Amino acid sequence: MQDISNTIWAMATLRVEARNLASAIDRKDVVQKLVQEGKPQSISNTIWAMATLRVEARNLASAIDRKDVVQKLVQEGKPQDISNTIWAMATVGAEARNLARAVDS
Repeated sequence: MQDISNTIWAMATLRVEARNLASAIDRKDVVQKLVQEGKPQSISNTIWAMATLRVEARNLASAIDRKDVVQKLVQEGKPQDISNTIWAMATVGAEARNLARAVDS
C-alpha cells in the first residue's frame, strides 16, 4: 500500500491534478486495504495528498475515523502522522470525531 500512498503524495507535492488516481484510491476496497495493511504514515500521507489535491475522499475519511483505525494511528503513529491526518481530515471536511476524541484524551 505504500506505493499507492507514495504516488498520490508525489502528485500532490507536485500540485499535479490526479483526479482519476484519487478516485481509484477512494474506492471502498482500496481504502479498506490501506487502513488494514498500511502503516500510519501511509494512511496519513494518503489523506494529506487527497486534501492537498482538494479531493473529498469520503470513503477514506470515513475509514480513517473508525475506532480501530484511530487506535492504530494513535498507538503506532508518530506525532507528525497524527497532526497531518487531523489537518487533512479538517481540510476535506470530515468530522473526525473519533480521531479528535482520541487525540484529546
